[in-house]
Amino acid sequence: MIKINDPVPLGSIDVSVASDSMFLGQRVPIEIRDSELRLVTKETSSRSLELPEGLYQVSAVLEDGRKHSSLVQVRGGQQTLVSIAAEQSAANASRVASDSESATAPVEVPRYRRPQFTRSMEAAAVQGTEIEVENAADSQLLEVLGANLSRETRTLRIFQCEPQLTSVASALLQIGQRRLRISLPISPANWTPSGSCAVRVESTPTGIHLQAWISPERTVANALQNMLSGGYVIEAATVADDAVDLLQAKYSDPAGAVLGALILLKTGRLQRWTSWVENLARDFAWLPDGKVLLAQLAVERGSASDRELSLALEASQQRMMYTECHSLLLDLLRRWPREEARREDRQAAIKRLTDDMPDVDWESICLTHALPGWER
Repeated sequence: MIKINDPVPLGSIDVSVASDSMFLGQRVPIEIRDSELRLVTKETSSRSLELPEGLYQVSAVLEDGRKHSSLVQVRGGQQTLVSIAAEQSAANASRVASDSESATAPVEVPRYRRPQFTRSMEAAAVQGTEIEVENAADSQLLEVLGANLSRETRTLRIFQCEPQLTSVASALLQIGQRRLRISLPISPANWTPSGSCAVRVESTPTGIHLQAWISPERTVANALQNMLSGGYVIEAATVADDAVDLLQAKYSDPAGAVLGALILLKTGRLQRWTSWVENLARDFAWLPDGKVLLAQLAVERGSASDRELSLALEASQQRMMYTECHSLLLDLLRRWPREEARREDRQAAIKRLTDDMPDVDWESICLTHALPGWER
């Protein structure tokens, strides 16, 4: 007979995360909740834990931007192995693992799946097995700036960056009666993965949209974009914070580095990496997002000077890579700490930005806008 005051036996749980990236496999946050869904722990480094005997939910937001979870029965004095992997079938139901049995990790599938782009989706498009998108056949590629088309299917176009850029690369497509220009999240990289991205025609509850995706071969940056698209901003920021050493290798993927910096800014974690953002703004004049982020950090610190204002004004004359940086720049110029500072220049920049606002597709992570004179 068990007495009320008897201690609950302890068991161990070992969690493994299957990932194409060793970094993500080791650093993606793991969340463990008890049978009443109370948070027990959230770990980013430890994958082996001791827990009181009982039923637990183990979950993680993985590189596909989805939360994957598994129900696990921990038994006293025994080890339970849990494996979590991305891109599993939604038909797989959670099952209870006991003793030393491995638990599968089905994905939580909402009624509406936010856009994502993974290796399997890229492969499906190339093989012609991708799910059909209504009206996708009406899309036509009209123009590419700063990149070359390397592959094309009905709903997917893959681009490679040109060896040198003087501005953010972009593509002009026509979907039905709309002409849309979309920024391409690529960087000059001699045909390495960081020079590659994909543009997909996406079907959402608000209609047909374009999305530009960082190539899945750029594993960490692609994971950050999927997490951001899935609404898991805190999880993305945790990964970005841990991945700064990788992201600081900015010369191999400045487009991915800026996305990581933007996510850190959104969660208030970017200030300590100011020198990194300074380098991005200085070394990549063609990428205005770095200038915007640097100016924003200066304003937040209360140290904004004419130099940061000049960077912001310069950025206003360039095409932005990410939609949020476009919006952030407009807010910066409207609320610049010194009202009289270069007033006329700021007003001209604000007008340029506001003229574009009605045409911007706010559902796209990469800046997308309709050409004036065409149906939006």
